[in-house]
Amino acid sequence: MTPERTADNPDAPRDALLSDLIALGGAGLAVTTFGAGDGDRTALGPGAVRLGVHRGGPLPADGLGDFDILLSADIAAPRPWVGL
Repeated sequence: MTPERTADNPDAPRDALLSDLIALGGAGLAVTTFGAGDGDRTALGPGAVRLGVHRGGPLPADGLGDFDILLSADIAAPRPWVGL
């Protein structure tokens, strides 16, 4: 049963839908920190976002095709990484 939209809770239907999508694996965020055991690389639903984080050490270059976003602490990191 979907919660009803009320003046006190106008986002109830949207929040319930997002909760259901996350529970079913169709949304959400999976973060992999490289160099820290390389995180969890289990299969995700089609709507989930996979984020790779590099904080130091050698910059990974292989097996990055599954990631939607790759962030690195190395400001000069080459593509597909975004240096911060």
